[in-house]
This record gives sequence, C-alpha cells and structure tokens, in this order.
Amino acid sequence: MTLPYNIIPIISIITPITYYYFNWCYFSLVRVLRGLGKQNLGWITVTAALNYLLFVMCSLAELNLIWNWTAFFLFLFAETFFYCRGGGKEAAFFSFIGILCGLTVNIFCRCVIAILISQPLANFDNHVSNAENLKAIPVSLGFLLGGVVFRILLRPLPGRRIRTLLGHSEHLSFVLKVMTGMFLYLFLNLLIYQTKENGLPLKLWGIKSCVFVTAGTYLGIRFAQQMCDLSDFRNRNHLIRQELLLKSQEEEKLRVEAYEDTLTGCYTRLYAEKELSRLLKEGIPFSICFADLDGLKQVNDRYGHEAGDQYIAAVAAVLSDICGNQDILTRYGGDEFLAIFPMQSTAVISNWLQEADWKLRESGKSERISFPMSLSFGVAGSSESEEMKELLRIADKRMYDRKNNKCSMEQCRK
Repeated sequence: MTLPYNIIPIISIITPITYYYFNWCYFSLVRVLRGLGKQNLGWITVTAALNYLLFVMCSLAELNLIWNWTAFFLFLFAETFFYCRGGGKEAAFFSFIGILCGLTVNIFCRCVIAILISQPLANFDNHVSNAENLKAIPVSLGFLLGGVVFRILLRPLPGRRIRTLLGHSEHLSFVLKVMTGMFLYLFLNLLIYQTKENGLPLKLWGIKSCVFVTAGTYLGIRFAQQMCDLSDFRNRNHLIRQELLLKSQEEEKLRVEAYEDTLTGCYTRLYAEKELSRLLKEGIPFSICFADLDGLKQVNDRYGHEAGDQYIAAVAAVLSDICGNQDILTRYGGDEFLAIFPMQSTAVISNWLQEADWKLRESGKSERISFPMSLSFGVAGSSESEEMKELLRIADKRMYDRKNNKCSMEQCRK
C-alpha cells in the first residue's frame, strides 16, 4: 500500500491544528479536575504555540525521539506547574497523563500505519530531512486521538476517580512511581525506530507496549483510587465514631441534668417517677419515704440561702447513709426528698428514718452549724396501692401528719 505523493504537505498543515486541539483538551482536563475556574484561551494559545515550536525545532534538529519527548515532558511540567499555581505532585501527575497519552497514541499510530503501508519504523523517526520520512501522519493522528482521550477522562466516572486521587497525596506518590516506570518503558520502545528492518514483530511489539502501558497506568490509578476510597471510608468511620461519642456525651450530660440534682448529687423527681413506674410494672415489692426539712424557710430568712443550701446538703448526706446500692434517693422538690427502698418493709424504713432524724439533730448542735436541723417523714409500702400517685399521696400525707404533730408538741412545750 502506498500513499499519495501530496499527502505529506497536507498533513503538515493539519498537524498544528491537531496539536492545538491536544493542548486545549489537556489544559481543559487540568482546569476542570483542579477546579481552576474559567478557561483562559490566551494561555491555551500561547502554550500551544510554544510547545509546537519546540516540536518543530526538535524535528529540524533531528534529535533522537527520546530527547524530543524528554524536552516536551519538561516543558509540559513547567507549564502545568505554573497553571496549577504550584503543587508539584499534581503538576507531575497531569504532566505524566499528558506525556503518556501523547507518546502512547503516537507510538501506536506509527506502528499501525507502518503495518498498513508496509514501511519500516525508521521512516517514522525524527529525521524529517529524509524524503521517505512519514512522521507527520502518525503525529497528527496521535495528537487528535490524545485530545479525544483527554475528553474521555473528563467524563463523570474517570473524572471522579482522578479527583479522589488528587485529594490523597500519599497515594498520588504511588501513582507517580507507576507512571515513571511506564514512561521509561515507552522510552525504551523508541529505540526500535532506529532499525531499518521492516519486520512485523517489531511493529507488533510497539503496539503491545502501548497496550501494556495503557493497562499498567490504568491499573495503577485504579488501585490507588481504591486505596483512597478505603482511606476515605476509614476517615468517615472515624468521624462517625467521633460524632457518636459526642452524641453519647451530650446524651449523658442531658441525662445527668434530667436525672441528677446539682446541689445534692441525688436523683431528680423525673428519675424517681420513672423508677416507681418500673417497680410497679415488674411487681417488685418496695417501700417509699417522703422526707421534708423542718424550718427551712426560717433558716433561709434568718441565715440566708447559703445556709439553706447547707441544710439541704446535710439532709441529703444523712439520707444517703441509710440508702444501699439498690435504694434510690431523690430530691423530689425544693425541701422534699423521696427515697425508694426495693424489697424493704415500712417498719424497717421507719426505724432507719428515725435514726437519720436523730443524726441530723445532733449535727445541728455542732459548732459548724449555727441552726437546728431535723426532718419529718412519711412511709408507705407498695402493697397499699398499685397506683404510683396514690402511694405518693399516702407517704406525703403521713409526712405532713408527722410534721403537724411536731409543731403541736413544740407549741405545747412553749
């Protein structure tokens, strides 16, 4: 198969156009995946002109293809580094994509065309002064196909994978090592253009090398992207654990605020009613005791609310001493305490409360306390009612009966 004699001049005119397309697609890829904003056509035009000028100068100098592509890579890296506003790894990654894509499709096109027209690969090297040199054909086609590949990389799936990779510097380093290996491997394949032989095996070897580099680069990027996904998964799990821990701490704080009295450290009324409902529902026998401070208002009026808080804390301490691990002591109101005693009789609880009252009275006689202290209490057993409100009413009434009896006795003494 032979080519028309006038096709080379036509291809030479098309080549700068296809390179401009290659350059435009490359920087579009960089711009979109790096999120650099609006496309700068002036930058595209200037870099395309400079790179194509480099391409022409290397061709006129008839440099070995290895030096040709090395210079092109260095130019592309410098331009990309400036375009990305820094970021050496990112610039190197995009530059490798550009050089691997451009070099792979060029080698592929040279080998395929060499097979189709039965020409030795040496006719596709950089010796453009040779009248038989056909370099312009695969180069133009290669630039065109390279631009198409860049457009494909901008599609949602490959674009997402590359963005993920760019966000993980540690995995990007691995991909750069893979790309470096693929780049050096392609460089070795450029040596086959120095042979004058027109053998099919060398051309097929070149095609095989392009397939190998494409597959190797894809697998390297795919593996690194999966590692990025795993890292993101671990990070999300860590954040979820942190959020769950924070939520648990907030819930514990709310629970403490809802169930624990800040002054005495006792449980609150809400917790007491919750536990009473549970005990009644489960049919566990228990006794309850309402305890009320005697003369708290007088202490507040005469000695101040700080003394009143001291009085409340002292009662809480005395009642805590008679409560076991299974018992529940709550501050039911301002000066009222409710104690719940599972599996205890009312007689035993009454004796305990009388002892607590005696201890409280003795504490009120100490030098550190400047006012008398005592409490009134009322006890009720779960056998007296199956309704929580009724049990509370019974214990409360007995407590007030005891308090009224105390007042009557004190008045009689006076």
